Amino acid sequence: MQKAERQSHLQSISRSKNVNALGSNSNIDSNFSTIWPELKNISSRMLARMGRISLLNNSTMENNIFNGGAGDDLFKSGASNDTLNGGAGNDILIGGTGNDYIVGGVGNDLLIGINTNSVAVSNTNGFVVAQISTSGNPGQGEIDTLIGGDGADKFILSDSNNVYYNDGNAASSGTQDYALIMDFNLKEDKIHLRGAATNYGLQTSGGDTNIYLDNDAIAGLSANDELIGIVKGVVNLSLSGSYFHYV
Repeated sequence: MQKAERQSHLQSISRSKNVNALGSNSNIDSNFSTIWPELKNISSRMLARMGRISLLNNSTMENNIFNGGAGDDLFKSGASNDTLNGGAGNDILIGGTGNDYIVGGVGNDLLIGINTNSVAVSNTNGFVVAQISTSGNPGQGEIDTLIGGDGADKFILSDSNNVYYNDGNAASSGTQDYALIMDFNLKEDKIHLRGAATNYGLQTSGGDTNIYLDNDAIAGLSANDELIGIVKGVVNLSLSGSYFHYV
């Protein structure tokens, strides 16, 4: 796409209250515009003036910054390292592959750093997760930063089939792939994990808590256990606490 054409396309987006980016060939309601799916290295700050925004199936969108407005936004970025800012509202933010920086903002947000095949939710005010589908080793080789912001946020580190940020190598401690969870609030936020509390271990490091997947069924932490998450600035967590949710 030529620069002038891309700029014209983005200007048309800025005049819409709602944006649904399903690709340029989608059938879009007259109240919606589209974002061209080949965007790269774009800072879409103009989106902050809009209401509800949906950016989906953007497999070729790379190194972009998307700032949501006051509505309930749905962002799913593609390859490379993207920044997603949900803004106000109850947002669903999905990072895709790459080292992503995801900020929920004000509202009850759902944050997923890895690439998903599909996400289904019900009761969007509380984001009851119905089903998340992934394949392979989701999150392998990624270090994603997840910041919930104000509100009751959900940090998704697993689905019913896969634990995210597991490199699949039992001999590795997994320090090359994990979710860095910022501003975690024990009273209202939740971390989603697969299985049961006995499948994981916690380790305090400085003022942070590391979350490990138990890879060897040996009680306590060992060199073979896999780092999948770091809860920044929070200690004294318990795997049986209500802030951990097991699927």
